[in-house]
Amino acid sequence: MKPDINAAVFWYEKAIEWGNDLAGCNLADILRKGSQGYPKDLRRVFDLYKECGLPYAHYHVGEFYEHGWGVRQDLEAAKAYYLQAYREGHWLAIKKLKEWNFLAKEEKKKSRFEVRCHEWGDGSDYNWCFCDTREEAVETVRDFYANDPYNTYEHLYVIEIKPDGTKKNVPVDR
Repeated sequence: MKPDINAAVFWYEKAIEWGNDLAGCNLADILRKGSQGYPKDLRRVFDLYKECGLPYAHYHVGEFYEHGWGVRQDLEAAKAYYLQAYREGHWLAIKKLKEWNFLAKEEKKKSRFEVRCHEWGDGSDYNWCFCDTREEAVETVRDFYANDPYNTYEHLYVIEIKPDGTKKNVPVDR
């Protein structure tokens, strides 16, 4: 089967109607890049990313504001979206905020809490998200366990990252 960009766009549009944020990001990527000859539409891309609740989309909204792509350039709005993506663990937002020397100020303020997961099978650990408070991180872990009917996660845990960079495990009861 040959790739069919028109069919992909059609099905992404359908999935967006049903509230699928990942489909919104995928369609936005096609329209942002003009993939396989499909026309670029930066205004629609911005709207799609802004409607999505994913860190990837929050990062790209920050880019639009930073560079003024189809919107008025607004560095404060860019920082706000980059910071949101950063708090959700998006690696490009972390890189961007370090470039702007904005993280140094943010990280000095307080501890952050990283939720990590260890999945069955491959033995890998993954960063899942960052939380501002211990309570939020612990509740996130408990929610994952409660909503994991297939027992995908062997172990979820929280690491407190203190302002000085030291790390400490936070116990979480299932």
